[in-house]
Amino acid sequence: MKRKGQAAMEFLMTYGWAILAAIIVIGILAFYFRPTDLGSGNSYVNEPLHLVSQSVRGTSLQLQIRNDEATGITVFKAVVNGTSPDTDCTYSDSTGTAFAVGESKVIAATCGAILTTGTTYQGSIDVIYLKTGAALNSTVSGQFSEEVA
Repeated sequence: MKRKGQAAMEFLMTYGWAILAAIIVIGILAFYFRPTDLGSGNSYVNEPLHLVSQSVRGTSLQLQIRNDEATGITVFKAVVNGTSPDTDCTYSDSTGTAFAVGESKVIAATCGAILTTGTTYQGSIDVIYLKTGAALNSTVSGQFSEEVA
């Protein structure tokens, strides 16, 4: 009788650890990949800039950008090349908007068409900026996805 009980206990312990490990992995994946992050509002630009927040309304798009560069920068242009719907939103300033190190500012882009409330505006984003003391512009890219308010 003892042998049957030991075999059953070993079976349960082996599969118990495997099930516990699977639950932990699922929990970690759920923590990092929340379903709400996979839909609307999942936008970013690559380093050294950081997209803090964004808002889309009608023909206006606002981007709050933070400078994580080691020097000051001046942003001259930001373009969201819309893929859904197929319309672009552009911010352009010939004198530029200056950002100190770690500073965050809101820039407003104008869209080429009226975006429908309740839909999700998606596309790629490019930000063209100049580092303080540099002679050539730099570009960072990213992805944009936000529900139109």
